[in-house]
Amino acid sequence: MSEIAELMRSANPVPDPDSAISDQQFDALLLLTRARSTDVEVKEVLAPMEPKKPGRRGWGVAAVAFAVVIAVVSVAVLLAPAREETPPVTSPPTTQAAPPTSAAEEPFVEPEAELTDELRSLVDAYEAAFNSGDVDRYIAMYASTVQREASGLGAIWTSSLEDEVRFYEFAQEMGTSLELIECEPRDGGLASCRALRRDDLTRAAGIEPAWSILSLGFDDGQVTTWREAMVGYAFYEIALEEFASWLDEAHPEAGGAVVVSTAVTDWIMTAENGRLAHRYLLEWESLNAGVSPEQLADVGAFVDVFNGGDVDVYMDQYASDGVIREFGPAGPGDISAERARTQYAWMAGVGTTIGDVTCTPKDEGVRCVGALSDALHDAIGTSWPITFELEISDGAVKRFETVSTPYWATVTAFAPFLDWITTNHPDDEAAMFAASTEPRFTAESAELWILRTAEYGRAIDSR
Repeated sequence: MSEIAELMRSANPVPDPDSAISDQQFDALLLLTRARSTDVEVKEVLAPMEPKKPGRRGWGVAAVAFAVVIAVVSVAVLLAPAREETPPVTSPPTTQAAPPTSAAEEPFVEPEAELTDELRSLVDAYEAAFNSGDVDRYIAMYASTVQREASGLGAIWTSSLEDEVRFYEFAQEMGTSLELIECEPRDGGLASCRALRRDDLTRAAGIEPAWSILSLGFDDGQVTTWREAMVGYAFYEIALEEFASWLDEAHPEAGGAVVVSTAVTDWIMTAENGRLAHRYLLEWESLNAGVSPEQLADVGAFVDVFNGGDVDVYMDQYASDGVIREFGPAGPGDISAERARTQYAWMAGVGTTIGDVTCTPKDEGVRCVGALSDALHDAIGTSWPITFELEISDGAVKRFETVSTPYWATVTAFAPFLDWITTNHPDDEAAMFAASTEPRFTAESAELWILRTAEYGRAIDSR
């Protein structure tokens, strides 16, 4: 029997001498206890404790240690008599922490089958506003009198809307997304949801999203009560510790500007630090995957030039024998320098950029995945995944090859937009589209795309 299983058995006041818990069974129980962890009272989760950093021996030791704690506490909870629950509280911390006893308790109400349609639509509107990337739209979801509280690591914090602007700008630079699931109604008209957050750290470390219990109260369509219990951040904290340790060694001049080490390691939440964190997390992830710092710098320089929009600068970075290969509707094939120039000029004209790039080694170069954005995708509030391979030697691009279908050869965004143009602006169709699977790569086309995609976005928003 494993040491962990023995610890679990010791927590059972009435053990069964014939039972044995295997490692596989323990893993299944751990999944169960994570799902049941919302049954623990907030005060129990927030019991004051002395924060302790994980050792430098790596993820395994820290993760197992956390699993032991979760398992023992959860078994005790499952065996304990039923008691009245206290809903969680929520929000990123300010610099001033209040004592844990300052949180007002909310009476527990037996959950209904589901949220009312009105409350569900408000929760959905809040989630959509957060994921929009529009700080004004997001902050407009809050009433000026909103009460914001967050709890975790034995403390409770409050924050203002001014703080939240800063937190949100940081989160957007870090590519943070919010998903609200398992929502239940609570007393006082609150919606209590499990909030899953994914960002550059969860992606770089390859961990599951951090989660919390987020309670929202609304009045006249705006959030008036906002409480978050950050009970599912243990593995996130371990990953942050590992990243901070690497950053201190690899970039000592930048480490203090990105994270701060106090009782625990945490982000310094400003937009500028979000950009720095995004940059260094890409490097950390790529190094873990075996991409050299030199290759990573080459990729960064290529993406910067691509996003710069200058046709001459873009074409000048290719070697005289450089190859540009495209995966088009008919499959992969080399394209001429003239075609590459014309196509890139159009893409720059419609605001095409590549972001969120991560790379792995591939032959003599790298294979990278990124998120492509342009006027059309900005209008519909999404991006298109692009996969490309890149070989650079002595500062010159030897090969650039897209190995994923370009969005104009798919039905995801291109086809609905083409249908909308055909219906609403049929006179523009010939100037904008060369075929049903490709735009017309001209300056006139780019100008019309900017104009019509903005109108298209407004039409979608008004639905």
